[in-house]
Amino acid sequence: MARAHARQWLDEGGMARRRTMTAFGRITEIWRYPISSMGGERLDGTELAQGGIPGDRIWGIIDRRDGTVAAPEKRKHWRPLPNLVARLKGDRPEIGLNGSWIDAGSTLAGELVSAFLDFPAALHPHVRFGSEAQDHIAPRYQRADIHIVTSASMNRLAGLLEDPSQVDSRRFRPNVVI
Repeated sequence: MARAHARQWLDEGGMARRRTMTAFGRITEIWRYPISSMGGERLDGTELAQGGIPGDRIWGIIDRRDGTVAAPEKRKHWRPLPNLVARLKGDRPEIGLNGSWIDAGSTLAGELVSAFLDFPAALHPHVRFGSEAQDHIAPRYQRADIHIVTSASMNRLAGLLEDPSQVDSRRFRPNVVI
């Protein structure tokens, strides 16, 4: 149900301004994905900063054989990757595997991800577009600051499928579900 809310503020000249905003839904899920293409962590709340949710998609994974960046939606050998989960501890991601959490920058993390995928892989921090740094990788695409999906969209998609249980918000890797 939509509800209208009025906000007032003073502009630069000290004049009172008023804007009406309409609420159109309620946030039901908040997610952060510290490592691109991997599963993420569900949050109870978060700050929203310039650039999106802090710590979201800040690292990536490459195939050490050819240097390509993970693309589970395009290449079959990456498809198991979303089954691994990552969380943020401080300002560094950790990978969850077999009930343990391992620092993503450790040698062990690279070895475990390689064993999980059955080919040599490496984890590295992302660099922003237009900048360069050693031991960093560029993301495959310039991402939006925040990814939002609605339950209405997921329900519509579920209605089109023979098996509606396939529609899970995590499949779309959103930051916010409304």
